[in-house]
Parts: sequence; C-alpha cells; structure tokens
Amino acid sequence: MASSLIVFRFALAAVLTGQFVLQKAVGDFFLIATMGILTGLAVAVVFYGFHRFLPTTPSIDMLLTIMAPYLMYLTAERFHFSGVLAVVSGGLFLSIRSHRLFNYEWRIQARSIWSSLIFLLNGLVFILIGLQLPSIIDSLGQYSVREAIVYALVISAATIVIRLLYVIPNALLPHIFSAKVRRMERRPPLKVIFLAGWAGMRGVVALASALAIPMTLTNGEAFPNRNLILFITFIVILITLVFQGLSMPLLTRWLKVKELDEQIPEEQQLAEIRLLMAKLSLNNLSSRYAKDVAANAMLNRYYRDLQLLAGNMQRSLSGGALAKESVEMKEHFHRIFLDLTTQRRNELERIRREKVYDSEILREYEYMLDLEEARMRI
Repeated sequence: MASSLIVFRFALAAVLTGQFVLQKAVGDFFLIATMGILTGLAVAVVFYGFHRFLPTTPSIDMLLTIMAPYLMYLTAERFHFSGVLAVVSGGLFLSIRSHRLFNYEWRIQARSIWSSLIFLLNGLVFILIGLQLPSIIDSLGQYSVREAIVYALVISAATIVIRLLYVIPNALLPHIFSAKVRRMERRPPLKVIFLAGWAGMRGVVALASALAIPMTLTNGEAFPNRNLILFITFIVILITLVFQGLSMPLLTRWLKVKELDEQIPEEQQLAEIRLLMAKLSLNNLSSRYAKDVAANAMLNRYYRDLQLLAGNMQRSLSGGALAKESVEMKEHFHRIFLDLTTQRRNELERIRREKVYDSEILREYEYMLDLEEARMRI
C-alpha cells in the first residue's frame, strides 16, 4: 500500500509537470521510501522518550499516541519523504514496545478511543465523497454517466483479476523454489490462495488517494478528468466491497474452505495461554507466598480459584483440542453470568434512583461490571 502511494505521487507529479524520467524516478522512489522510514523511526524515538521518562498519565499517553502518527506524517512530508511509510515504521516501533510503556488503564482507554476514531475517519471520507458525488456526476465533461460506469466496471474487473494474478504466484513460488520454505510450512491449498486473492476489497485508502488529486495543474488549468477518476474510484470501491465482500461467505462455503491443519483455533490458543498463566501464578504463590496463602483468606481463595481454572483448562485441552462438552459448559456459564450481570445492572439503577449512595461510587461499580462483562465476552 505504502509503495503504491509513492508511485501515485510520481504519477501526479508527472501530470502536473508534464515530465517523467524513469532513472530519476527510480532513484527518488528508493530515497523517498528509505528516508520516510528513517523519519518515522526518529519521531517514534522522541515519543518513546516522552512515554518512558516523563511523568505522564494514561490520558496524556493517549493524547500522545493520537498525536504521534500525525507528527510522523507531517514531518516526513515536510521534507518530501513518504509520510505513509513514516507512520508505518514509527507505529511499529512504538507498538512493539507498548507493553512496556503503557499500563492497563491506557489499554482500556485506547481500545475504545481508537475504535471510535477509526470508525469516524472511515465514515468521514465516505461522507465527503457522498456529498461530492452529485456534482462529480454533473461534471464528467465529455463522458456520459453510462460511459463512466462502463469504464468503472472494466477497471473493477481488471483490479480483481490483477490481484488474483499477483496473489496466486506469490503464494506458490516460494514453495517451488525454496526447500527451506517447503520444510517449514505446508503449501496452502489452491482454494485458500484463491480466497485470499478474492479478498482484495478496496476502501478508504483508495478513496482518500483519489480525493488528494489537486483541483488544478500548476498553470491554473483544471486537472484532466479529475471528476471521472473520483467517480470510477467510487464505483470500484462499491463493487469490491459489495460484490466481493458479500460473496466471501458464499464462496467460502462453496469451496469448502476449512482452517489449515497447522493453524491452532483461537479458542484453543486462548485456553492454552490461560493455562500457562494460571500455572505460573500457582508456582509463584506456592514458592514465594506459601505462608501468605495459608494466613490470608483472600489469597487462599484466589489460590483455589487458580487451581480450579488450571484443572478445567487442562481437561478442556486434553487430546490437543477443546472438548465439546467443555465448550458447551463454558457457553452455559457465560449465559448465566451475563444474566446475573443484567440483574445487577437493574438493581444498580434502582439504587441510583433512591439517591442513597454517592453517584461516583455507583459509576465506579458500574465500570467494574463493564470490565467483568467485557472479560466474559472475550
């Protein structure tokens, strides 16, 4: 994606200036990409220092994480490097170290805030193109709406076919030419490769790129066929999202695609991690806090709960997969737990109306209920 945006930038520059030299373009491509990555890493190191050494709070850390990608992008673009690669490289640098930088409060805030921001930004781009679409259709110039739709359908088909022609060889060639790859992993079935190639839906990045096309050339004339490009982009996104997106479940069932043998189901992965963490805690409690467990009723109860959890997980994972009865038992437990949570919420609302307890305390308990429910729904 990042490299395609750099190529898109060169294409725009060629249209705006009327000049294109292949040798210079190739050199500039690698310069822009490399310096974009280095710029992103440099800005990320500065933000790492802020998070690591300054006396921040979860709210301040959250603000810094929102500011970071914008500063990475703007800094790189200021020096005419790739802002997208700067954000990718800097974001990866901070993401890998996030478990050491942030605490649980930040992670709870970040999950909800970033979900809302991503939804908002995606929606905003589609709203913008939707508001412009009537004027774009009226300003297609020498092209009729029918001609524009035909062009869009042809380009949509070409987009789907080109992705398939790229994905299929890209998945097969490493197994053909590399003995090491053949030893390390099994070649994916052709139907799985085809499904991966079919999942090439276009979205907000393509739309934002089209909107980034300038209105005029450097001499003041209108950018040639800008409205046609926007219209075609919108149709391509619509076709790939609706046609390919809605056909994915049907195609998966028709091809009878199942999980690869070596892929561990998510439910089993989570159970294995919970078992490892429970055993770790039990070992620490037995070796370092044995006296405290014996003397402290709360620690003793926690120790017994961990023993019960570890035993249940061990039985569930017997034979290398979650037993069917264990999954059914867990689902039954979840249903009852969530029903009890609903009853507690109703009682909390009744208490709130009586105005006996402080509203802050009631909100704190409601937040505790939210965390319990979120943990249960994972």
